[in-house]
Order: sequence, then C-alpha cells, then structure tokens
Amino acid sequence: AAGATTAENAVAGASEGNVGNMVTTGVNGIAGKAYRFNNNATQAGIVDMGNASFLPRLKTKDALTYSVWVKTGDTSGGRNVAVFAGNDTVAASYVDMGLAAAQVGQQGSANGRFRPNGNANLIEHFSTPKVINDGGWHHLSLTIDLKPAPGRLVLYVDGVERAAGPLAGGVLPDFNNFEIGRLGRAAPADPLEGVIDDVQVYDEALSAEKVKYLFDHPGMIVEPEPPVVSPDEA
Repeated sequence: AAGATTAENAVAGASEGNVGNMVTTGVNGIAGKAYRFNNNATQAGIVDMGNASFLPRLKTKDALTYSVWVKTGDTSGGRNVAVFAGNDTVAASYVDMGLAAAQVGQQGSANGRFRPNGNANLIEHFSTPKVINDGGWHHLSLTIDLKPAPGRLVLYVDGVERAAGPLAGGVLPDFNNFEIGRLGRAAPADPLEGVIDDVQVYDEALSAEKVKYLFDHPGMIVEPEPPVVSPDEA
C-alpha cells in the first residue's frame, strides 16, 4: 500500500520486513503493487527482511532459488542488486542477483553471484547478450544446488536459461540477513534504481519448467515436488 512501512513475509508465522522511507510504495507492478527503489544504499533506501525465518532452511537444504520481477532503465554503469542474502558479520559471504556493472564488462545484463567465503570460491554468471536495463519488466531467477558436489548455478531471464556452470566448492553461508534493493554487506553498496515486484525465495533449486511457470504466471508460486515413494514403501 502507499506509504507502507512494513513488507509482508508470506511464510506462515514469519515476521514482517521494514520498508525504508526513501522507498516508494504502492507503484504499479507486474502482479499488483510494487516497490520503487531510488538508488539509495542506506537503510532508508531498501526493504530489509532481517534474519528472516526462511534463511536457515536454505542452509539446511544446501539449495535455493531467487525469483523476482525487475523493471529498470538504469544506464549509469553501476551494479544494481535486486535481492541479497548474506551474513552481516562476514564481509564477503552472500548470494545476490541483479543488474551487472560496467566494470565487469557486462553492463545491462543480469547477473547472479555465489560468494560463500570471499573470492576463494566466487562464481558469477551473466545473461549477456540479453540485457534488462531497457525500462521493461524482466523476470530474473537464480538457482543454486550444492548437491552433488561441486554443485551448480543457473541464471534465468524471462523464463529462459541464460548462463549456468559448476560451483567451485564451499557451502551456503550462514545467512542471517535478507535485503531487497542493495548489496547488504557490512559496508552496503550497489543500490537498485528501478521497480521490484513479486520477490520469492525457495529452499530448493527449481527446475527449468518451474522457473518458466513463474515467468508465465506473475504473482503465482510453485509447490515443491512430493517425495517419490516406491510401491513397497507406500
């Protein structure tokens, strides 16, 4: 709603997030109302979900999926982080996704990063030649699955796989901080200039079919697959 100061967490029993007073609420989104972020890396410029209740599940499963709709026309050349989960006591321990920066030679493309322990096992992928800073809505999704080792990262844009590759080892960080609209390290940086809607996080690496479903059906969610049970176990 316009003027909202809290962000709903759809996980049952979860606490709400805090909406900074420099974030514009109630703007038109892809599936209802959305948040406009105004290139502000301070606490006032983000939606802070804090130590959200779903974060330990990501670590337990050694897998995650980010899904978010982004609309940006930013051509300034800076990185625009849409979603970030990390550890606010460790400077370089996080997984983030958003708009790539010019300094990495990928300006305008989507990017996803797995950085479990600094640069030792850093993996980053880009959607080039597909760009997303064209002022239109784009669906971004990042999946990470660490089992079996060494694991795999896949980056999707608008329901299509744009980049993928093995991880370099390591485990998911001990997440205690989830933020929307910036890179939320000890020294926050890389704020988003644009609109974000329909942020979803899953404790599994969604299949390509499920990611395509989220692209085709903004605002909807996908359910995890039921366990496979053989006849003699039923």
